[in-house]
Amino acid sequence: MDKMKKELVIITGMSGAGKSEAMKFFEDREYFCIDNFPINLFQYLNEIFISSGKRNQVAIAIDVRNQEFIEQLTKQLEILDKEEISHTMIYLDARTDVLLSRYELSRRKHPLNMYDTLLANIKAERKIIKDFMVKADLVIDTSTLTVKKLQEILEKEFSETYKEKEKRIDRMSKMEFSKLKDSYRRALINASAEHSVKLGNELMYRDKKVFFEIMYNFSLVSCDSNKFIKTYFAEKMIDEIDKNEKGSFSENRIFKDEIIKNVINYFIKSDREFLDFESETDMKYFMENKTDLLYKKIYIEKYDEIIKKYDIKTVRKINFEVNEKKEYNDLSESKKKLYDFFTKNK
Repeated sequence: MDKMKKELVIITGMSGAGKSEAMKFFEDREYFCIDNFPINLFQYLNEIFISSGKRNQVAIAIDVRNQEFIEQLTKQLEILDKEEISHTMIYLDARTDVLLSRYELSRRKHPLNMYDTLLANIKAERKIIKDFMVKADLVIDTSTLTVKKLQEILEKEFSETYKEKEKRIDRMSKMEFSKLKDSYRRALINASAEHSVKLGNELMYRDKKVFFEIMYNFSLVSCDSNKFIKTYFAEKMIDEIDKNEKGSFSENRIFKDEIIKNVINYFIKSDREFLDFESETDMKYFMENKTDLLYKKIYIEKYDEIIKKYDIKTVRKINFEVNEKKEYNDLSESKKKLYDFFTKNK
């Protein structure tokens, strides 16, 4: 008898962004749903699947009140992999002004309740759970969405997610594609160098677009601007190698392996802090002290193209001001060469 495939949906994000509406969506589709899921139950997920009426479909909601879960998130996801439970994390977000308005209309207290003002609690929550956004499989900004529109997005996006998972099963070698993708993302987060390189290589050769989707998702929210620069040039170099009909397959593979290894190792060893798009102070510091002309030039001219190509939804566009003559002189010699190359070949 075939083993029944277990599917877990983890719903998280900002309080007031629509987790209750999302849970209602899954309840209406007969998922076994648990709100404010306790961390100590993670080890019993198999039993929950068995005891639920819909044994292979469970949805859980996690919010800022469960800080122990947030701190141990990576470990909990490893438990899911060990138990062979396929999982999708949905992160719901909304602008701070929208969240303020929703709370004022509902007159509910913020679940964090650490500070005197609602605004302070919202800002604190955003900092506490910001890592969730990077790890999420699906990010939805509900700032301008009605409940009906949110349900339509979940219907479309979620059904497509599982259709793709089923299609990819036939193309597996040793690891299911969805698991490979999730494992690679977590290896980057955990800064596991050897594991990341092996998984990254495998993912790149199975689906180059998905590989770079993950790399851009990380680099565009990183406080280290070099991650974005390295990702961009790695993508362009690999594209050129793929166009090269003269080189042998083995030669081209060696070149691509080295490029992938170089960029992944940099990701592992560099700054792992993420941008706080809601903090004007932090963003101003990043723009003035953490970026250079090369980053700004690529960002300004290629951002929209990258976002569209990889359907990236975890970032907000930054508006840079550039003093080209002055900032060019501040570049290192190697970055000047990259800048000259970019301006001539864009």
